[in-house]
Amino acid sequence: MLNVPKLFECNGTPDVRISDVLIESDYHWIEFIAHLSRVKHAPLPNTKEQLELLLQENHSPRKRAVLYAGLARYHKSRGDLLKATKLLGYAFSLLSDCQEDDESRAFITIEMAIMLTLTGNVDLSSILLEKVMSYSQSEYLQRNAGYRLFENRMRQNDKGVVKDLLNSLTYFKKVSQHHIVAYHYKSLGNACRRMKDYDRAMEFYRLGMDYANTHGSLHIVAAIMHDIGMLEFHRGNSHESLQNLSDVITLSDNHYVKSAALANMGYVHFHSENIAKATGCFQRSLDIATENGVYHRLPGLCYYLGVCNEKNDEFDSAEFFFKKGYQSSMELLQHHFPSSGDILLAIRGYFDFIETHKEYRFQAKTKKRNIYSHTIDKSLKEIRMVFQNALLEETILRAGSKRRAAVELGIAERSLFSILERVSSVKGYKVPEEINRFIRKNKTTSWKAVNQKYEQEVLSYLYKEYGQNKRRLAEKLEVSYPSILNLTATIGKSLVTI
Repeated sequence: MLNVPKLFECNGTPDVRISDVLIESDYHWIEFIAHLSRVKHAPLPNTKEQLELLLQENHSPRKRAVLYAGLARYHKSRGDLLKATKLLGYAFSLLSDCQEDDESRAFITIEMAIMLTLTGNVDLSSILLEKVMSYSQSEYLQRNAGYRLFENRMRQNDKGVVKDLLNSLTYFKKVSQHHIVAYHYKSLGNACRRMKDYDRAMEFYRLGMDYANTHGSLHIVAAIMHDIGMLEFHRGNSHESLQNLSDVITLSDNHYVKSAALANMGYVHFHSENIAKATGCFQRSLDIATENGVYHRLPGLCYYLGVCNEKNDEFDSAEFFFKKGYQSSMELLQHHFPSSGDILLAIRGYFDFIETHKEYRFQAKTKKRNIYSHTIDKSLKEIRMVFQNALLEETILRAGSKRRAAVELGIAERSLFSILERVSSVKGYKVPEEINRFIRKNKTTSWKAVNQKYEQEVLSYLYKEYGQNKRRLAEKLEVSYPSILNLTATIGKSLVTI
């Protein structure tokens, strides 16, 4: 009897909304049905209503079990591994009274093994697949388990796996399992890439794309294009790598694939030391993953966002992302994900950051209170001019021209020239590092918004420094008292706590 790995522990029937599953049109479900058709006595629902009825058939646990495994595969392919593991655990629990050589048990065990591989537990995955090989009476399921074992060997850089994958490919062509054939070509390409046989890897990738296109599997085309992007990265061709990954984002309608492609674009930019573009890609990937339940990607994305912000000396933001990566890692560990890969990277990254910057963190509150100390005894006009001059200089340098800087800030080009002329009297002023840091932190904010934010924070700081006396604040800033009342009214009471 197979002991169910802790990853698949579940309590009661999982909460499943059939309305979320796109049976008639979604390629993930169609692919699963093609796979399921090879399993004896497996039900093949054609509508959501039929699926719901089959799941409610209490007298047929085997049918319900394989359908729950199908729902698990569906959610896995869309990136929600937490939901998928619960569904698989429940599916397996329905087979408690079945014989060990039952096809349904072998079928679900293979799905569990695939999930274990995705979470980084390749050794346990291989143990489950070898069990299937030993007790299953179905040649198809044995071959399927064998293919997954070959994939695991490929991930462990086994140089002899190419021959076995080619033999496996021949069988799946014979039984017309077209999506598995296309994935074989993908696996062969990945195996050759790992062996640094880049030309042969590209040959297999091209064969896989042609085969997937011929059989209408555009999602596999996108997956292979992603791998070609990473092949180009390993070849040292960053531009070609980024182009392929960008094409994947355009081609795919799957948020999991988009998140992965964006993350790897960030990785390519990061290794090219283009930290600004890397940060943008990682942030977009994180937004997609967070909004769509792709939680297992959060530790790695947060880790790299922490590193990017640390490189820019944005220690507050860096600590935020390192901590978020650590917290998401701990949540995944509570769900029995293995402490390896990105999870381990994020945990170590958080503690390394704390150790490296413990002096900064100890003084952080004091620094926050004193960040605007350079504005004391300055007029509001001078404070604004110094900030605006620094903001324009930084943006023009980053954008490469005044025209592009104007676009980035969301102002007309003629307005930019007018502002430059107006602030020219402070050109030689030594800009405090605090201003430069604030500008870098808010580099994606519009001209109006970033000026408002800076002014509000400065006024809040000075309001406290001048004894929370608005008349004294007006005198120091050399503005009228009604103007100060107006400015502080728009700021709001909460800002005086800075």
